[in-house]
Amino acid sequence: MTVHAEAYVTYAGVRASVGAEAGFFGAEGRGLYAGGTVAGLHGEVSQRDGGSWGFEQKVYLGFGNNTGIAAADGKTISLVSAELWLPSLGEFGHFTFGNGYDVSSEGIRKKELEEDISILQNSSNPEDVAVVGRLEALLKDNNEKIQTRDFLRIGRALRRNGFEPVERLGDHADGATKFTFRKAGSREYGQIEFMSKVMKDEAYSSYNYGNNFITYFLIDYLGWKGRGY
Repeated sequence: MTVHAEAYVTYAGVRASVGAEAGFFGAEGRGLYAGGTVAGLHGEVSQRDGGSWGFEQKVYLGFGNNTGIAAADGKTISLVSAELWLPSLGEFGHFTFGNGYDVSSEGIRKKELEEDISILQNSSNPEDVAVVGRLEALLKDNNEKIQTRDFLRIGRALRRNGFEPVERLGDHADGATKFTFRKAGSREYGQIEFMSKVMKDEAYSSYNYGNNFITYFLIDYLGWKGRGY
Protein backbone atom coordinates (compact mmCIF):
# COMPACT_ATOMS: atom_id res chain seq x y z
CA MET A 1 0.00 0.00 0.00
CA THR A 2 1.43 3.35 -0.99
CA VAL A 3 0.34 6.95 -1.08
CA HIS A 4 1.69 9.56 -3.45
CA ALA A 5 1.37 13.20 -4.43
CA GLU A 6 2.12 14.19 -7.99
CA ALA A 7 2.16 17.23 -10.23
CA TYR A 8 2.08 16.77 -13.99
CA VAL A 9 1.64 18.68 -17.21
CA THR A 10 0.41 17.34 -20.56
CA TYR A 11 0.77 19.08 -23.91
CA ALA A 12 0.35 17.71 -27.45
CA GLY A 13 0.63 14.13 -26.24
CA VAL A 14 3.73 14.75 -24.07
CA ARG A 15 3.34 14.16 -20.33
CA ALA A 16 5.87 15.19 -17.66
CA SER A 17 5.43 14.54 -13.94
CA VAL A 18 7.20 14.92 -10.59
CA GLY A 19 6.06 13.53 -7.27
CA ALA A 20 6.72 11.62 -4.10
CA GLU A 21 5.53 8.16 -3.05
CA ALA A 22 5.66 6.70 0.44
CA GLY A 23 4.85 3.15 1.58
CA PHE A 24 2.74 1.81 4.43
CA PHE A 25 2.76 -1.47 6.42
CA GLY A 26 6.15 -2.58 5.13
CA ALA A 27 5.58 -1.59 1.54
CA GLU A 28 8.21 0.57 -0.17
CA GLY A 29 7.39 3.59 -2.24
CA ARG A 30 9.49 5.15 -4.94
CA GLY A 31 10.35 8.16 -2.81
CA LEU A 32 10.91 11.27 -4.92
CA TYR A 33 10.49 10.62 -8.63
CA ALA A 34 10.27 12.39 -11.96
CA GLY A 35 9.22 11.01 -15.33
CA GLY A 36 7.88 11.71 -18.78
CA THR A 37 6.01 10.01 -21.62
CA VAL A 38 6.50 10.88 -25.27
CA ALA A 39 4.75 8.94 -28.08
CA GLY A 40 4.31 5.92 -25.82
CA LEU A 41 7.95 5.85 -24.58
CA HIS A 42 8.10 6.32 -20.81
CA GLY A 43 11.15 7.06 -18.69
CA GLU A 44 11.43 7.67 -14.94
CA VAL A 45 14.02 8.34 -12.29
CA SER A 46 13.13 7.64 -8.66
CA GLN A 47 14.86 7.85 -5.30
CA ARG A 48 14.49 4.14 -4.54
CA ASP A 49 14.39 2.40 -7.94
CA GLY A 50 16.84 4.50 -9.92
CA GLY A 51 16.14 4.82 -13.63
CA SER A 52 13.58 2.83 -15.60
CA TRP A 53 11.94 3.01 -19.00
CA GLY A 54 9.32 1.26 -21.08
CA PHE A 55 7.22 1.56 -24.22
CA GLU A 56 3.49 1.21 -24.72
CA GLN A 57 1.48 2.27 -27.76
CA LYS A 58 -2.14 1.87 -28.78
CA VAL A 59 -3.16 2.31 -32.40
CA TYR A 60 -6.77 2.54 -33.53
CA LEU A 61 -8.13 2.14 -37.06
CA GLY A 62 -11.30 3.98 -37.88
CA PHE A 63 -12.89 6.85 -39.80
CA GLY A 64 -12.84 10.51 -38.89
CA ASN A 65 -13.35 14.12 -40.03
CA ASN A 66 -9.63 14.92 -39.73
CA THR A 67 -8.36 15.15 -43.31
CA GLY A 68 -7.80 18.90 -43.25
CA ILE A 69 -9.12 18.98 -46.84
CA ALA A 70 -12.15 21.06 -47.76
CA ALA A 71 -15.25 19.27 -49.04
CA ALA A 72 -17.73 20.64 -51.60
CA ASP A 73 -19.22 22.98 -48.98
CA GLY A 74 -15.77 24.47 -48.23
CA LYS A 75 -15.55 22.86 -44.77
CA THR A 76 -12.82 20.38 -43.82
CA ILE A 77 -15.08 18.67 -41.28
CA SER A 78 -17.33 17.49 -44.14
CA LEU A 79 -14.69 15.18 -45.61
CA VAL A 80 -14.42 11.77 -43.92
CA SER A 81 -11.46 9.43 -44.40
CA ALA A 82 -9.98 6.25 -42.98
CA GLU A 83 -7.39 7.03 -40.34
CA LEU A 84 -4.89 5.59 -37.89
CA TRP A 85 -5.15 7.20 -34.47
CA LEU A 86 -2.32 7.16 -31.89
CA PRO A 87 -3.79 8.68 -28.68
CA SER A 88 -0.34 9.17 -27.15
CA LEU A 89 0.41 11.85 -29.77
CA GLY A 90 -2.65 13.89 -28.86
CA GLU A 91 -4.03 16.10 -31.62
CA PHE A 92 -1.03 15.21 -33.80
CA GLY A 93 -1.81 11.49 -33.67
CA HIS A 94 -4.33 11.34 -36.55
CA PHE A 95 -3.00 9.93 -39.84
CA THR A 96 -5.52 9.78 -42.68
CA PHE A 97 -5.22 7.60 -45.78
CA GLY A 98 -7.28 6.27 -48.67
CA ASN A 99 -10.25 7.89 -50.37
CA GLY A 100 -12.07 10.84 -48.87
CA TYR A 101 -15.86 10.69 -48.48
CA ASP A 102 -17.59 14.03 -48.97
CA VAL A 103 -20.58 13.99 -46.59
CA SER A 104 -21.63 17.58 -47.24
CA SER A 105 -25.05 18.06 -48.86
CA GLU A 106 -23.33 19.34 -52.00
CA GLY A 107 -20.88 16.45 -52.08
CA ILE A 108 -23.56 13.81 -51.53
CA ARG A 109 -25.69 15.26 -54.32
CA LYS A 110 -22.76 15.28 -56.75
CA LYS A 111 -21.76 11.69 -55.88
CA GLU A 112 -25.34 10.43 -56.20
CA LEU A 113 -25.91 12.01 -59.62
CA GLU A 114 -22.53 10.80 -60.93
CA GLU A 115 -23.27 7.23 -59.79
CA ASP A 116 -26.73 7.28 -61.40
CA ILE A 117 -25.22 8.49 -64.69
CA SER A 118 -22.53 5.79 -64.52
CA ILE A 119 -25.18 3.07 -64.09
CA LEU A 120 -27.48 4.29 -66.88
CA GLN A 121 -25.17 5.83 -69.46
CA ASN A 122 -24.68 2.64 -71.49
CA SER A 123 -28.40 1.87 -71.78
CA SER A 124 -30.01 2.24 -75.21
CA ASN A 125 -33.52 2.48 -73.77
CA PRO A 126 -34.94 5.86 -74.89
CA GLU A 127 -36.37 6.55 -71.44
CA ASP A 128 -32.99 5.83 -69.81
CA VAL A 129 -31.27 8.13 -72.30
CA ALA A 130 -33.72 10.90 -71.35
CA VAL A 131 -33.08 10.25 -67.65
CA VAL A 132 -29.31 10.52 -68.17
CA GLY A 133 -29.86 13.88 -69.88
CA ARG A 134 -31.86 15.12 -66.89
CA LEU A 135 -29.22 13.83 -64.47
CA GLU A 136 -26.50 15.67 -66.37
CA ALA A 137 -28.54 18.89 -66.22
CA LEU A 138 -29.00 18.48 -62.45
CA LEU A 139 -25.28 17.80 -62.04
CA LYS A 140 -24.37 20.90 -64.03
CA ASP A 141 -26.64 23.23 -62.02
CA ASN A 142 -26.36 22.67 -58.27
CA ASN A 143 -29.30 25.01 -57.69
CA GLU A 144 -31.66 22.96 -59.87
CA LYS A 145 -34.03 21.10 -57.57
CA ILE A 146 -34.77 17.42 -57.96
CA GLN A 147 -38.54 17.00 -58.30
CA THR A 148 -40.67 14.01 -57.39
CA ARG A 149 -41.18 13.11 -61.06
CA ASP A 150 -37.39 13.13 -61.52
CA PHE A 151 -36.98 10.70 -58.65
CA LEU A 152 -39.74 8.42 -60.00
CA ARG A 153 -38.17 8.33 -63.48
CA ILE A 154 -34.71 7.66 -62.04
CA GLY A 155 -36.11 4.88 -59.84
CA ARG A 156 -37.78 3.17 -62.81
CA ALA A 157 -34.55 3.43 -64.81
CA LEU A 158 -32.53 1.89 -61.98
CA ARG A 159 -34.94 -1.05 -61.75
CA ARG A 160 -34.64 -1.60 -65.51
CA ASN A 161 -30.86 -1.73 -65.13
CA GLY A 162 -30.39 -4.34 -62.42
CA PHE A 163 -31.27 -2.53 -59.20
CA GLU A 164 -34.01 -3.11 -56.66
CA PRO A 165 -35.53 -0.97 -53.88
CA VAL A 166 -34.59 -1.66 -50.25
CA GLU A 167 -37.23 -1.32 -47.55
CA ARG A 168 -36.35 1.30 -44.91
CA LEU A 169 -38.73 1.77 -42.00
CA GLY A 170 -39.75 5.25 -40.93
CA ASP A 171 -39.42 8.68 -42.48
CA HIS A 172 -36.45 11.02 -42.41
CA ALA A 173 -36.26 13.69 -39.69
CA ASP A 174 -37.51 16.35 -42.11
CA GLY A 175 -40.56 14.29 -43.04
CA ALA A 176 -39.22 12.93 -46.34
CA THR A 177 -39.67 9.26 -47.21
CA LYS A 178 -36.44 7.35 -47.85
CA PHE A 179 -36.04 5.29 -51.04
CA THR A 180 -32.87 3.18 -51.25
CA PHE A 181 -31.64 1.01 -54.15
CA ARG A 182 -29.13 -1.84 -54.29
CA LYS A 183 -28.04 -4.39 -56.89
CA ALA A 184 -30.89 -6.84 -57.45
CA GLY A 185 -30.48 -10.08 -55.50
CA SER A 186 -27.65 -8.77 -53.32
CA ARG A 187 -27.57 -8.26 -49.57
CA GLU A 188 -25.90 -4.85 -49.79
CA TYR A 189 -26.99 -2.00 -47.54
CA GLY A 190 -27.80 0.10 -50.60
CA GLN A 191 -25.84 3.15 -51.74
CA ILE A 192 -28.22 4.85 -54.19
CA GLU A 193 -30.77 6.78 -52.13
CA PHE A 194 -33.38 9.51 -52.53
CA MET A 195 -35.51 11.41 -50.05
CA SER A 196 -38.95 12.25 -51.44
CA LYS A 197 -41.63 14.68 -50.29
CA VAL A 198 -44.38 13.60 -52.66
CA MET A 199 -47.01 16.11 -51.48
CA LYS A 200 -44.60 19.00 -52.12
CA ASP A 201 -43.25 17.60 -55.42
CA GLU A 202 -39.73 17.67 -53.95
CA ALA A 203 -36.92 15.13 -53.70
CA TYR A 204 -33.21 15.18 -52.93
CA SER A 205 -30.32 12.75 -52.98
CA SER A 206 -28.77 11.04 -49.97
CA TYR A 207 -25.97 8.78 -51.18
CA ASN A 208 -24.60 6.08 -48.80
CA TYR A 209 -20.82 5.60 -49.10
CA GLY A 210 -20.92 2.55 -46.84
CA ASN A 211 -22.41 -0.57 -48.41
CA ASN A 212 -22.83 -2.59 -45.24
CA PHE A 213 -24.15 -1.58 -41.84
CA ILE A 214 -20.72 -1.07 -40.23
CA THR A 215 -19.24 1.15 -42.94
CA TYR A 216 -22.57 2.99 -43.27
CA PHE A 217 -22.56 3.71 -39.51
CA LEU A 218 -18.92 4.86 -39.46
CA ILE A 219 -18.85 6.94 -42.65
CA ASP A 220 -22.37 8.09 -43.40
CA TYR A 221 -23.95 8.35 -39.95
CA LEU A 222 -21.07 9.27 -37.62
CA GLY A 223 -19.26 11.17 -40.39
CA TRP A 224 -22.36 13.22 -41.14
CA LYS A 225 -23.03 13.83 -37.45
CA GLY A 226 -19.36 14.71 -36.92
CA ARG A 227 -19.69 17.81 -39.08
CA GLY A 228 -21.19 19.54 -36.05
CA TYR A 229 -23.43 21.91 -37.98
